[in-house]
Amino acid sequence: MTLLEGIRIALSAVRAHKLRSFLVMLGNVIVLIPMVLNGHAGTKYGVPFPVLARASFGIKGAHIPSLLRALVACGWFGIQT
Repeated sequence: MTLLEGIRIALSAVRAHKLRSFLVMLGNVIVLIPMVLNGHAGTKYGVPFPVLARASFGIKGAHIPSLLRALVACGWFGIQT
């Protein structure tokens, strides 16, 4: 399969499932915005995510988002290996 055939198939799938495609793109944008804001603050001030989480959630509350990120990382590690 060439690249153009793959693009043609993908566009025909988007045309066939307009609402589903819109909802997937909307979900991606909803997740993208907080990720970009978090990444921007980290690169601007040079601090990692756990330090930024302490400012928002406190010392003990920062463990919850850190554990959630660790759980996602374990899932991705399992998928990629």
